[in-house]
Amino acid sequence: MLAILTSEYHKSGQILRKGRKERKKSKKPEPPPYESMPLALMQDLVVEMTTLGIDLFVCAILYYSYHGLTSTADSVLSAPQVSLEAIAEGRERPELPYAVVRGRVRPLGSSLNSQYSAKTEGVIQKVSFVEHASKVNVSGYWSSNEREMHTFANSVPFGLTPTSGGPESSPAVVEVTQWERAWRVDLDVVYDHFDDSGVSVGGSVVGLLSGDIHRGVLTTERMLCTDSVVTAIGELSVGKDGGAVVTVPRNGKSYFIVKATPQSLAQDLRDDASAIGRIILVGPRPILT
Repeated sequence: MLAILTSEYHKSGQILRKGRKERKKSKKPEPPPYESMPLALMQDLVVEMTTLGIDLFVCAILYYSYHGLTSTADSVLSAPQVSLEAIAEGRERPELPYAVVRGRVRPLGSSLNSQYSAKTEGVIQKVSFVEHASKVNVSGYWSSNEREMHTFANSVPFGLTPTSGGPESSPAVVEVTQWERAWRVDLDVVYDHFDDSGVSVGGSVVGLLSGDIHRGVLTTERMLCTDSVVTAIGELSVGKDGGAVVTVPRNGKSYFIVKATPQSLAQDLRDDASAIGRIILVGPRPILT
């Protein structure tokens, strides 16, 4: 009798274990959370995350520009101002990683003559030809369009002499090199003329039909004129010939050849930084509504 009961007990246990295995096999796995999410909600989430990434990228670029401008303004204000008279008299050694020198522009040889303005001489010359036209945009409206047709630049070696001596009083004390690598170079507009194309009536009709009307060409000549007073901010060192040279700083700071004083230049940089800062404070548009 006991043997029969033991046999029946083992059979019932096997049946129960088999039933549990079958229930486990028949149970469907739960879908991942994202599969149960509605498709429209997933699409909205992707759009919002993409927009957030773009906003953060733009803010990072703006902050980098803001930090660069403020750092440059601080560097300009903290740079020591070196007297050209002291360099000429040997009282100042021209060896500074970042310094400010201010003086009159002097060519180290022959100067450049303006191509369009008589009796105008300088050491840097830039001429540009810009085409002005009216075109129909993608919205179907007429808009002004400018295209730079050609530009060229010329320069001659030049330096700075003390401002106290007056024009044509003394040769250059400090040579200014690598001006084309300066962050900002202030040039005077010595010639600015718009040459109207004088389109005929027939040409105007053709332009209206084609959506492109040629207006004319603007010719502009800019020069750094001889005897103009400028501020050079860069590395001050001794050149190969033993003379003082101001050039691009090797420490990575910005190089300037401007007419403003260091204080005015720093204020301009801070104004630009403030404009960018206001954009950053506005911040990205609200992502979630």
